[in-house]
Amino acid sequence: MSEVIEKLKKKIDQQTDRIRKLEGATNHAGGLKTAWKPASSAPKTHIILADVGYPWPQPCLWDAEAGKWATAFLNIENKNEAHEAQNVWWETEYEPEIKRWMDIPSLA
Repeated sequence: MSEVIEKLKKKIDQQTDRIRKLEGATNHAGGLKTAWKPASSAPKTHIILADVGYPWPQPCLWDAEAGKWATAFLNIENKNEAHEAQNVWWETEYEPEIKRWMDIPSLA
């Protein structure tokens, strides 16, 4: 029984270390990579994830020529009930403002 308890303690310690590393992962602003930030601080130089009113964040980039935020939507349309054929395309929409934003989380 004590061997099982020791294995569990080791697993708990490993998971605790992983959580601490995640909590310490910060971006240039010092916050968690996935923390929402105010719209007024959104960078206009690279792609971000933005809250534009949908239940999910959207990839977003400032379009200086349009003076609006460009969002990217991936669309998939099944051609038959068996889902054997699909039509896939990207659609761009423009938003005059965003509600909040976050950096795209690192996969590294």
